[in-house]
This record gives sequence, structure tokens and C-alpha cells, in this order.
Amino acid sequence: MRLRYLSSSALALSDIPLRGLAPQWSARTIDGVKVLRPQVGVPGIAYLDLYLPLMDPEPSKGLADCELLDVPFLASVFGKLPTERYTEQQLQNELDGKLGHFYMNFTVAGKAGSTAAHPYFTVHVSALEAKWPEVLKLVPEVLCATSFADQEAIGNLLKQRRIGMERSTTGLGARPY
Repeated sequence: MRLRYLSSSALALSDIPLRGLAPQWSARTIDGVKVLRPQVGVPGIAYLDLYLPLMDPEPSKGLADCELLDVPFLASVFGKLPTERYTEQQLQNELDGKLGHFYMNFTVAGKAGSTAAHPYFTVHVSALEAKWPEVLKLVPEVLCATSFADQEAIGNLLKQRRIGMERSTTGLGARPY
């Protein structure tokens, strides 16, 4: 079966601008820190993206290259272990009830026009603006007060991650590409 395209409805490359619309920004100071906020997305939903550098300009500080390998696993356990104020279940209830999206990861990024790239620990959060004061207390709780004392729980999370990775790669060699 052949698909026919009508030339009058086709989108030409020249119809697409070279640059998208520049977002409008607002600045606000929260606890002495200037926070820039783009005016995008859905009204009533607030977004937070944190990029925390993992390397220090001074080589003796920051993480060693071999330690960077552990960061993706570390990112996956935040929110799944108890904190100083919450048990695992209480924390999960708080995250599910107050946040629309909560995700931590490891990424490498560079500045525009630069060839240098640096590793970052990233935190991505979205929530209803009405819940934002609670979110601003919950995110630091997860980042700064997570307890890593339960080695068995951490081992179980590591096993779950390994099983997930094995399942995602099972049969990849048998696919007809």
C-alpha cells in the first residue's frame, strides 16, 4: 500500500524556524538563593530541575572517575530508603501524594559553545503549585536526610536493579534488525 501526500498540506523545512521561541523568565529569591523560573508548561504545575556538579575544579575534590560509576545506582535509591523523618512507606506516600514527578539521575552536560563536559547529579520534580511549600521541604529531606544504614534494603534494591537490567536485555540478540 502506498501513501500519498498532498503537497498543499506538507510541511516544508523552511516552515520551521531556526530557533524556537525564547521562554519568558521570572526571578525569585528563596532562602537567599536566586531561582530562575521559565514561564512554560501547564498553568498550576511547577517544575524544578537541579543540576548538582559531581566534579570540583580542584582535582583533589569531587568524585574520582571510578566513583562516578556508582552514581546512577545512588540516584535510583533516593526516595526508596527511609529518611530522618519518614519510614520507607511514609516517604513513598509523601512522594506519591505531593509530587507529580520525582526523578533523580546522572548526566553529563557542557556549556553552550564549550567542548568540555562535566558530570552532574540531577533532580527533576513536578508538582501542583499549591503543594510547592511542602515539596520544598520534601526534596531536601530526600537529598540530605536519607538513611543508608539498612544494608539489606540497599542490597535488595541493587538486586532489583540487576534483574531489571537483565530482563531489559534478554532477547536483544535474537531481534531481527
